[in-house]
Amino acid sequence: MNEPAPPTNEVESAASQPLLTPAEQQMLLTLARAELRSYFGLAGSEDRPGEPSSREGARHGAAAGENTRRESAVDENARHRGAPNQGRFASSRDQAGLKDEPDILADRPAAADLPAALRRPAGVFVTLHAHGDLRGCLGSLVAAAPLVEAVKDLVVAAATRDPRFPAVTARDVGDLEVEISVLSAPAPLTRAAQVDPGRHGLIVARDASRGVLLPQVAVEQGWDGPTFLSQTCTKAGLPADSWHAWDRGQDEDFSVLAFTAQVFAEAG
Repeated sequence: MNEPAPPTNEVESAASQPLLTPAEQQMLLTLARAELRSYFGLAGSEDRPGEPSSREGARHGAAAGENTRRESAVDENARHRGAPNQGRFASSRDQAGLKDEPDILADRPAAADLPAALRRPAGVFVTLHAHGDLRGCLGSLVAAAPLVEAVKDLVVAAATRDPRFPAVTARDVGDLEVEISVLSAPAPLTRAAQVDPGRHGLIVARDASRGVLLPQVAVEQGWDGPTFLSQTCTKAGLPADSWHAWDRGQDEDFSVLAFTAQVFAEAG
């Protein structure tokens, strides 16, 4: 009989942080959508957030200044080969060919008026889909910036700096669906049997190599724990079986950390 896996108290303790309420989720999605529209010049001449039309939902499957946050976000996702910051677009709605698209404007709440949960630092990833396909994903594992500021930075970075995809254009914005994953603090695992696919996201690291996969990826792909570990190793640029020696306690230079995520998205 296999020995039971040791408890993952550190992971569960980190995961016990208060979850965002549905209203807080909706507010964060609204601000993310508004940041996209503002960046691409789709919210008129005023830099104010928009209000998505009844966009809410949940679906499974950094500290000072703009530059610090954006560099941290890209580095923490191990995708730092993205294009440099392109700055704010000056194009008008007419130039974008979207003059007939209705504006979705709302007053930008002052930071002090935001719920405390949105002002606390948190690790977070922002994923963009278009017509069901991945269109960009960037994030930060480090809770270095207030959640709302990190999301606003990352939604633009995911649209313009993910090196796997061409940059989003103003015409593409209406086709995007925003998904946000708010992360718990990562905690170390000691055995492969502790991995809980669908609940845990994984970080594997050896020396300068690191790979990260979010919890929903294992669900979407139908992976079990060993496969999830192997795929995260591959993401890190390591051999898929790199975790085997770690699982036997024979590789002190290899580490596996787990985290949980509260995942929610705009309604499709």
